[in-house]
Amino acid sequence: MTTNEIAQKLYENTSKGDHARNYELFSADAISYEDGPDPSNRETIGLQAIIARCNKFGENIEKELSIAMSEPLVAGNTIVYKLIIEFEFKDTGYFKLEELCLYKVKDGKIVYEEYFNQ
Repeated sequence: MTTNEIAQKLYENTSKGDHARNYELFSADAISYEDGPDPSNRETIGLQAIIARCNKFGENIEKELSIAMSEPLVAGNTIVYKLIIEFEFKDTGYFKLEELCLYKVKDGKIVYEEYFNQ
């Protein structure tokens, strides 16, 4: 799969709220880096660990209220897009996540992702 095809699949899946389908696009040894408030949870190595981290985050979501994202930008093996998701969390209520999502592709799979958020 080309970087452009992966970018389009990310866009389609995420726009529909089908985040789990994106895992098919990742390498088994992918690295995920999150610029979040918890320093112990910033780097996750391996697809299974990435899935576990995302599932743990998802357990706290009562409802996904909206998703808005830009068309992906592709340069060489890099994909970037802006994502805004509004959630209703079970314990803390409303939360708006606004971030830039960066992906690096190698041999037809995502090998690195990083999220830059407020």
